[in-house]
Amino acid sequence: MTETTTEAQTPPPEAPTAPAAPPAPPTAFAFEHKVFKLEGSVFHLDRDGHPVLQVGLASIRAALPLKSVRKHFHIATDSNDDKLLILVERALEVVGEVRLGDPLPSELIDGKVSYPVTPLVRALARARAIVRLVDWHGGQAARNLDSMALIAEASAMETDGRLGAAEEALRAALGPEVVGNADNLLESFVAEWAPIEALAVSLADLKGVVKRAEGHCANTKIGAQLREDLQRGTALLAKRVKTIRQRLAKVAESAADPPTVHKRFGDLRDLLRRERRELSRELAASKDLMEAWRDLDATDSNRLRAAIRACFRFAGAEAGGKSMIAAA
Repeated sequence: MTETTTEAQTPPPEAPTAPAAPPAPPTAFAFEHKVFKLEGSVFHLDRDGHPVLQVGLASIRAALPLKSVRKHFHIATDSNDDKLLILVERALEVVGEVRLGDPLPSELIDGKVSYPVTPLVRALARARAIVRLVDWHGGQAARNLDSMALIAEASAMETDGRLGAAEEALRAALGPEVVGNADNLLESFVAEWAPIEALAVSLADLKGVVKRAEGHCANTKIGAQLREDLQRGTALLAKRVKTIRQRLAKVAESAADPPTVHKRFGDLRDLLRRERRELSRELAASKDLMEAWRDLDATDSNRLRAAIRACFRFAGAEAGGKSMIAAA
């Protein structure tokens, strides 16, 4: 009888454990602590430009600096909420406020602007650049054309050769040192200008709200006190919109001379991006305002009060006094 011996076999070596994949970066402000979930909690900048968390309990409202939020609510360093608070500070550079569940501004994710550059907006930006370049070549002062006229004029300039001649003149004025660093001068400028154009479109929508509010101010069917509130809110809103319009006009002036634009393109690009961030933040609060005034029936006193409050909020003012909207 043959004995069979079983030899101990060495188990194969274990495959090395793959390193754990890093957690996916956040795409929304999904805070976990309950303080961020209180009704009405919102992050914004205070009057000194510091980020704060506005919270409310019953009739009490408080604005807490983020350092105090971390300390008093025991937000651990490197926790999810701590990392999101860091992102809040960055987000408030480009938007007016942040609430629980809001998506991260696209600037924080991929560097793209929060105000979308639609095909129409890009077409307007490109048309504006073309018309300004050709007018410069022809010694003509800048013109203020409406959107459709601007696009039509730019199309004609491309077709009849005026654009090509202006581009050649621009290259000659810049010299080979500058031109050699830019494959396409026009498109490089359009890429940086288009986000500003998007903000200008949003500003035009705001001007429409001012006109509607001014129209309601003359409505004698509105109660005297409510009409007074509306007049005050409208005046403050118009002043704020005028300030933003003047700021946009100043930005446009900085890009008015094509040779200067391209000789100092790096400086202009930094200026446009900085102004875009700040103007985006200013206009971000307009979303609530636009919603409040959309299809507004002035005979609906509750909706009108809400729309007036939105005017005061966007203007950065308080209603105060014996205003009916304060008690509404």
